[in-house]
Amino acid sequence: MSASGPVVAVIPARLAATRLPQKPLLPVQGRPLLLHVIERVRAASLVSDVRVATPDPEIAAVAVGAGVRVWLGGADARTGSDRVAMAAGDELGSAALWLNVQGDQPWLDPDAVDALVQAMARTPEADVGTLRAPLTGPPEDRARVKVVCDPRDRALWFSRQPVPTGGPWWLHLGVYAFRPAALRRFAALPTSAHERSESLEQLRILEDGAAVYAFPWPRAWGAVDVPSDLGPGAGAGG
Repeated sequence: MSASGPVVAVIPARLAATRLPQKPLLPVQGRPLLLHVIERVRAASLVSDVRVATPDPEIAAVAVGAGVRVWLGGADARTGSDRVAMAAGDELGSAALWLNVQGDQPWLDPDAVDALVQAMARTPEADVGTLRAPLTGPPEDRARVKVVCDPRDRALWFSRQPVPTGGPWWLHLGVYAFRPAALRRFAALPTSAHERSESLEQLRILEDGAAVYAFPWPRAWGAVDVPSDLGPGAGAGG
């Protein structure tokens, strides 16, 4: 089962990353990190179109060189998902799903992207979907976001803290699937107090009562958060 319309994946990327400046252009296996993410998303069979949303001409040049459509702007965007909503603009209603693929995942699993699209198709009550995998490593690591779900995969909370107390712990993976109305709703909401304190954008729409689902995926993949993630072995999942 797939989405009943186009699925557009947008990779929001910017040079002014707080923890690792210039991140999208840092070399991974000799090429900019962003190119790896683009290739991984393109390999997902259920994604109709891949785009990059950035305020930075240097990033735009790399994306254009890869043959990807670019929306240049959003320097004042509050979050990556806000930048995706800006990039969608008047085209928002033209897709069944808008994916926000975080641009720090050079080892993203294309099959997981397809699985998310399929999960949204069979869960019409979901406003927003994302993925989770069993957490390995210390749950106290604030760079690794945890998610708590009910038995039907509906997300109850996201946190950088080790929730729930005592586990089991699930790692949130960096892909969101928004239905058009949910993306519009997200962008119109004010920044919430918990979103601000946790620095987690998904809490904004979750606190507003949206049906956010975190579907299980068997394994995590590596992401680039700190310089050591670019070194040997950085591609290991978990």
